[in-house]
Amino acid sequence: MIRRSPKVEKYFLLSVRDELLALLMFCRYQWYVVLAIAAAIAMAVYVISPVPPSKLRVASGQPNSTLETIAKRYGEYFAGHGVTVEYFTTRGAADNLQALRDGKVDVAFSQGGLPIASDAGIVSLGSIGYQPLWFFYTGPVFNGPDFVEFLEGKRISIGLKGSGTRPVADALLGVLPELSRTRIRLYELPAGESIRSLLNGEIDGMFLLAGMESGNAQALLGRPDVRILNFQTADALTRHIDYMEPIVLPKGGLDLSPPRPGNDVHMVATTTTVLAREGLHPALQYLFMRATSDFFTGDAAYFRRPGGFPAFTEHNIPRSEVAERYLQHGPPALESYTAFWVASFFDRAWFAILALIAVLYPLLRMLPRYRKTAFDIAASYKYAEIFKLTAAIEHHRSADELPGFRQDYEQLEREIRALWIPKGCHQAYYFLLGALEIVEEKLIYAETGTAPDPSRAGAAFRKNVSM
Repeated sequence: MIRRSPKVEKYFLLSVRDELLALLMFCRYQWYVVLAIAAAIAMAVYVISPVPPSKLRVASGQPNSTLETIAKRYGEYFAGHGVTVEYFTTRGAADNLQALRDGKVDVAFSQGGLPIASDAGIVSLGSIGYQPLWFFYTGPVFNGPDFVEFLEGKRISIGLKGSGTRPVADALLGVLPELSRTRIRLYELPAGESIRSLLNGEIDGMFLLAGMESGNAQALLGRPDVRILNFQTADALTRHIDYMEPIVLPKGGLDLSPPRPGNDVHMVATTTTVLAREGLHPALQYLFMRATSDFFTGDAAYFRRPGGFPAFTEHNIPRSEVAERYLQHGPPALESYTAFWVASFFDRAWFAILALIAVLYPLLRMLPRYRKTAFDIAASYKYAEIFKLTAAIEHHRSADELPGFRQDYEQLEREIRALWIPKGCHQAYYFLLGALEIVEEKLIYAETGTAPDPSRAGAAFRKNVSM
């Protein structure tokens, strides 16, 4: 067992006391510098705002949709970091985007291809996965190459306005020959009602833009009587709809034995995109990127993309600086060691922190000089009092004044004894004690009329040195 030395502890405590007193002296005599630094730090903290809000409003789309499933997954992640997510239910991706434009939410899960003005105050946190455009239908399996011929004469749900399905379904129908469009009976139904109508035989098919995690998609993928239309001309469709990409659900992608689907299914897909208000706190933007990385980097995705997700797949949306830095340079160095907002703060403010250190370091190096300055100032006042008391003793006119001089001397002795003696100032303190001893000798001479007793000489000096 290692014993702590009382002398070492005392020296350490004295050193700490010296530094604190020196800092106080610096603040007293260089207050304008301290005030400027404090104002700069306060301004930086106000602008950078390291601590984020504890609540976040998120547009989550329709119940059981891909967007709602993803939103709740993020909500659980955020709750683990002390941030409460409030969900805002809408009819789908388009409504999510509108709620974000209107300032009703802070973040919206949307989809690629929706128009966003560059001055809308919205930034992208990246795309996190594909949303295929499924066409579910009942009846005999269709294997022909011309899906347009198959759609003619069918009763089809294209989703509600404001949903994510609707603009993509409209875009696909918009590239069909006009005569073929007139032969299709279109229904505007929400996803849940479309599924019920399809299973009850009230419609023949339905478009659904949804990822594999969608409850609506899963409700149909598990039904042996529901088919998935194979768009054999998917590559050609993406030439007409530039924000869509061709994807393939491979044979046996749902079940291996027996294989389901029985053949490769070609489809088109857009991406699920995380959009945020431009003013969303950077720490919350960073937490989204951290969650996205945890969720999707290692996920066994059904539909893989070269380069993977997350990624910036759209070029018409301004990118979040936080998200761009995260994707380009990876997570902050402190991500694994501190709270998310601390890691985000240092990632954003490291240059300002280094600049502040560069300013403060030379100022802190001045503190030792202020230790000496503090003592010199205090000692100068005491010397003035010593000189004044010495002069008064030498020129006193009657013995009645001497008791008052004795009281002044004892008060002065107590004050000198209580002085702060910083490191490096002991020699100057001894000189001050020597001057105090001269006052005592003159006072003794005035009181007794005789020279001081040699045995008392240096009494004040020894008394103070021993303290």
